[in-house]
Amino acid sequence: MEEFVKELEQLPIERQKAIKEGLQKQILAQAVFVRDEQPTKFLAYIDDEIGKADASMFKMVQESSREGAVLGSISEIYIWNKERKKVLIGLKQEYLDITQADIEKQQPEPQQEQIKPTRRKGRPTEPFASKMINDADGIKLKKIHTISQGKMGKDFALIIWACIEKGWCNKPTYTQVRKEFGNIGSSTGYNRYLSNGSRMFTQQEKDGVLKSLD
Repeated sequence: MEEFVKELEQLPIERQKAIKEGLQKQILAQAVFVRDEQPTKFLAYIDDEIGKADASMFKMVQESSREGAVLGSISEIYIWNKERKKVLIGLKQEYLDITQADIEKQQPEPQQEQIKPTRRKGRPTEPFASKMINDADGIKLKKIHTISQGKMGKDFALIIWACIEKGWCNKPTYTQVRKEFGNIGSSTGYNRYLSNGSRMFTQQEKDGVLKSLD
């Protein structure tokens, strides 16, 4: 007997895969195009698309209670729009994080003489290098510096994710990477991407960055 389901994981594996691939090729690709080609319209576009996804989800909930409703098809449409909304929200947050980072980057650094030395309690923060694994000669760390140059936000977090995935390092804190690599964007964005792991990145992005570390 068919039932109305609302979670992607409740669908057959092949349908889950088809939905994920469709989101990457259609929803994400179109949103990235608008972001890159029409940046002034990007946030309005994202909010409009999220509104459409919400409306479709609400409609499917109503349809599910209609007599003779095909619950399998209704479930897929509902889940498609639910996952669509997640992708759009993630892309919007990434854009806002990077925008905020750019604002912070443009702010002048405080004059050195205005900074009063203070004594900090507790243990001093260990350097990023202390998180490296089997890298006594520093070759791996040098490689990370090379491929991360100019990277911020999601792009930088993706590199750190790959280093952890390959066993190059243990998970570093935002403070450690900021001191080692400079301005990498906001701590909120960095921590969100690292905490959610591989779910935040496409397979193509993961394969590409892992290959760059070989």
